[in-house]
Amino acid sequence: MFRKILYPTDLSNNSEVILRGLYELKRIGVSEVVLAHIVEYDAVGLIEGGVDIDKFVMKLKNKAGKKLSEFASILKRDFEVKLLPPIPSVNPVEEIVKIANNEDVSLILLGSKSSGLKSALMGSVSEGVVREVEKPILVLKMKPDTGEGYYGMVFRRLFDKIIYPYDLSDISQEIKDFVKKASLLGGREVIIVHVVEIADIIDKQVGKEDVMHPLVPISNLAEMLSEHWMEAKNHLDKIKRDFVGAGIKVKTILRVGSPNKEIPKIASMEGGSVIMISSKKGLTPNVDPIIRYSEIPTIVFRS
Repeated sequence: MFRKILYPTDLSNNSEVILRGLYELKRIGVSEVVLAHIVEYDAVGLIEGGVDIDKFVMKLKNKAGKKLSEFASILKRDFEVKLLPPIPSVNPVEEIVKIANNEDVSLILLGSKSSGLKSALMGSVSEGVVREVEKPILVLKMKPDTGEGYYGMVFRRLFDKIIYPYDLSDISQEIKDFVKKASLLGGREVIIVHVVEIADIIDKQVGKEDVMHPLVPISNLAEMLSEHWMEAKNHLDKIKRDFVGAGIKVKTILRVGSPNKEIPKIASMEGGSVIMISSKKGLTPNVDPIIRYSEIPTIVFRS
């Protein structure tokens, strides 16, 4: 399923701890790791500061090259490793997307920051890659105070209990087979989630001219919600029958509220091991908040 992965590392201590837990991914078929480091620099700032850019970048490349070699040595105990030389760039997102495409990887592993500050939960590079790349991305919430045993456990149980948000769209339908295959490689347990967002239903089914004022009730709102609820339930029951027929334990959950808030909350309450979600390339307002607020890994698939 995910034979070849790309791990763009920032060479931090935390990224090394994550790397040491990667061996657990062998159980889901990973056999090759492409290891990369982007040497990011601010050309304008260096020029304004009178710094020789070539010498500065070469110094960073040499330092990064030694650390990358150490990382590669660790990975070679369990995987075939392709070690890319450090790549200087003013645009790390562009370079990571380019590597992913050139190497034809089946998954990109990204670390995201864990913090109480909303703006810090995803680094700008991770967020940019999630938006621009067409390959599946595994976003792992970094926890600086944990050791390699924690990340090994996360990777070991990655597919044990999958949270599958399903919004009735063709995009979420497209990843159904991925979810099924992943579950069969893990704990054979899937929780299918659909969150009914009232504002979205109103936008789709009620003309602007019919919404006279935010405080004026919409006469047939209850009927519209009931109709959507039954449609969603039928869709979820159909997927459930398919999964159960393959030997997978399935639970369906329907909620009213904001998907961005409810999905991470459900993932936490149900003890999920990963959220598997689909999205179009570009701005991802339906995905970014889920990644920010989720404490478990998220795999984003592109339509």
